[in-house]
Amino acid sequence: MLKKIYLLSCSVAVMATLVAAPAHGQETDSSDTAGNVSDIVVTARKRAESLQNVPLSISVLSGQKLQEQNLGSIENLQSVTAGLVIRKTPNNTVNLTLRGLGTGTAIDAFEQSVATFVDGTYAGRGPEFNSALFDFDRVEVIRGAQASLLSKNTSLGAISLTTRKPGDDFAIDVIGTHDFELGSNTIEAGMDIPLSETVKMRVAAKFDDQHGYIHNDFYDNDTPRTRNLGIRGTLVFTPTDALDVTLTYQYFRVRQRGLPWEIVSDPNGNARRLAALAGYPNVEFTANRQQVDGSATDPQSYDHTEGNRVIGTVNYELGSGHTLTSVTSYSDFDSNRFRDTDLLPGDYINTYYNQGNRQFQQEFRLTSPADGQFLDYVIGAAYFREKWLYSDDITAQCIGCPSTGPNAVTGQPGLFNLLGHFTTQDTQRTRDLAGFAQVNMHLTDQLTLSGGIRYTNEKRSAILARQAVTPGALTAVIYKPFAASQLSRRENNVDGSIGVNWKANDALMLYASFSKGTKGGGFNNTTAEAATPAGAAATVYNKEKAETFEIGEKLTLPGGGFFNVSLFQTDIKGFQQATFNGSAFVITGEDLRARGFEAEAGVRLLPGLRLQGQVSYADTKRKPLGLRPPGAPKWSGNVNLNLNQPLNDDLTFNGDLGVEFRSGLYLANEENTIGFPGRPGNVVPYSNGYGYLNARVAIAGKAGWEAALIGRNLTNKDVLEYSVTQTFVSNGAYVIMNKPRTIALQLSYRY
Repeated sequence: MLKKIYLLSCSVAVMATLVAAPAHGQETDSSDTAGNVSDIVVTARKRAESLQNVPLSISVLSGQKLQEQNLGSIENLQSVTAGLVIRKTPNNTVNLTLRGLGTGTAIDAFEQSVATFVDGTYAGRGPEFNSALFDFDRVEVIRGAQASLLSKNTSLGAISLTTRKPGDDFAIDVIGTHDFELGSNTIEAGMDIPLSETVKMRVAAKFDDQHGYIHNDFYDNDTPRTRNLGIRGTLVFTPTDALDVTLTYQYFRVRQRGLPWEIVSDPNGNARRLAALAGYPNVEFTANRQQVDGSATDPQSYDHTEGNRVIGTVNYELGSGHTLTSVTSYSDFDSNRFRDTDLLPGDYINTYYNQGNRQFQQEFRLTSPADGQFLDYVIGAAYFREKWLYSDDITAQCIGCPSTGPNAVTGQPGLFNLLGHFTTQDTQRTRDLAGFAQVNMHLTDQLTLSGGIRYTNEKRSAILARQAVTPGALTAVIYKPFAASQLSRRENNVDGSIGVNWKANDALMLYASFSKGTKGGGFNNTTAEAATPAGAAATVYNKEKAETFEIGEKLTLPGGGFFNVSLFQTDIKGFQQATFNGSAFVITGEDLRARGFEAEAGVRLLPGLRLQGQVSYADTKRKPLGLRPPGAPKWSGNVNLNLNQPLNDDLTFNGDLGVEFRSGLYLANEENTIGFPGRPGNVVPYSNGYGYLNARVAIAGKAGWEAALIGRNLTNKDVLEYSVTQTFVSNGAYVIMNKPRTIALQLSYRY
């Protein structure tokens, strides 16, 4: 059945070349102009432009659709954006791939190749991605290297989040959701408050209580249980027609109990023996949304993250249409987490992690007028400073174990006796200075040449140390202690883009572009002694460089429809990927290539009835092996049918029926996956493709209220989202499964 749904959804998407309504942010109503693509505005190039006039492959999701579809976390964006895959890692951070490419985040020190930006400010650290999505005006997913105009250059793409600003009139909006299947609850509210003719304010908050879908027999609870709180205040001051000032403050807090990991194999039987020693002789090692994971001396695994972000934006019109913009931001977060690393009952390996970040950014840019000009441009400079702190505290013990026996690190059968206790500290500092420019030359009314450049001077340093608290095999063989070591590196990177676009007529634009993006090198935080040549080689990783060629067309259809296609090829040198070797993550600097296409469109079938969808094909290979990397499906996309129909003068019916799909993908490098020729000992499984059936039905009143039922994964498909080999305890593997079916009641009111 899964294969039939998947093939059907692929066929519909390719034949219709349709893009899902959420992916383009259309707001639907009963009029014939509902979902008009010409009304969609994006700011990917630091100007307010119609989506159909931007020579980039961009998907856009409106803030209202985020709320209506109950897409409360960054992980949910993959369900409405073709080519985007977002998976949780062992450290509870997210791994993003776009067009089959993206940085693995099992190493906390990694920044993302597909970076995230909030109101134009960089948010590149994993713990920030766990905060709730709420009260946004829109989300833009920008494919390909973004070298010139974002506040920090990216090598493979960007997710740009624009928060909602206060309106001119007093307004209130409240939306609450209850999930009947899991018991989860969400409440979100916002208020626009005009304080005077020149001062407006908006306050918004969201509390998200997500219940778990994996039952933990040790604690007799469901995991992961996540409570997410976000609060944002925005003040807009417009003293004159030439000056506007926006100040935004956001606080977020994440509290998660438990992990959704399940052990799926135990080839040498050691995990089963250790579970029996702790009093659980009948543990099943299979992916069935059951786990027995607990500690008698430490708490249940948890994640606690808390942070702040302040953004000040000033726009001043200098005259003749030129605008000077200043964007200043400060952000911080502190993340504390505990892992029962063995994922078994009993006390074998327990780890405490602490992570903190302090980040300051300043950008100035000058924007010229665009309409009717032969030449328009954006030029500017940016400063970035970050202090990132990391520490871990790892204890390997075996309460109740015999004093002798085989060492678990050898992989031989026997009880666990890899003992020891150590701590690691890592302080890293980054300073970037950048200058950038983007120029558009309008040779004729139809033909435009574009070019962008960004020069970045980057300086990074790190101080690393490890201390043995309790000596043992763990500290004597694998994680040897070392005195504080200091490393530093400097880079000068020049990135840029060049392109041409031709407006054949008011409806059709053709474009071609080349872009180059760089992500700087850095230092591994799970390292050997950096003062030695071998330790330094294991600690330092080099920069990642990506080059993307893209050609495409954007066609606006009658009735507000559209038909957009892009073809691309991306080549990466020094891809920053980490592979777990049984004791540590080893960073590889492989070369990769991805080529493929995206197609997206939307058509009005009848008044009030729209069919929309999108599809992405990406053939991603590691050079010169020709093998596939993890997290890179060949096909992904979605198809959506929306009906918006008045029932009478006061009531309107809105219904959505859709399929999101993804072909199979590797959860580890292809050669490390079960079934690879000549590797019978592989334990990491392959993740098969899927097709999810989703639906939403709603009744809305003219007075501003709406009641809706939202169903996701209605056929209750089981999918493996992530997998990695088990640490020390066994030669097996553990996995994360997807969420099961959810059906939620949503009530909202807007005044």
